[in-house]
Amino acid sequence: MSHSHRLRLTIALAAIDHVGSPNFSLLIDTMHVLRSGSLAADLAAIDPALIGYVQICDAPLEPVVANYAEESLFERMVPGEGELPLREILAVLPPGRVIGLEVPMR
Repeated sequence: MSHSHRLRLTIALAAIDHVGSPNFSLLIDTMHVLRSGSLAADLAAIDPALIGYVQICDAPLEPVVANYAEESLFERMVPGEGELPLREILAVLPPGRVIGLEVPMR
């Protein structure tokens, strides 16, 4: 993982530490996490207590729409239809977390 990607994860974890509330945790969104350069191993290294919720979707590994917000809002794919390593991600996430599908379609 590049320095800038480690920094993003470090900032998110620092925010959780700063707030210091047990009900303030990470929301893992597969598209955003993987597009930011994080891998399953990076998620496996996080204290499981800090992961509160998981949003699953699929997407190509590289953006297909110039506007990232547009792609995020309207072009996500059903799990299994894209290129994200969803099985690897799900295998390292802590059990017992709420998992939702994030598959908005026009």
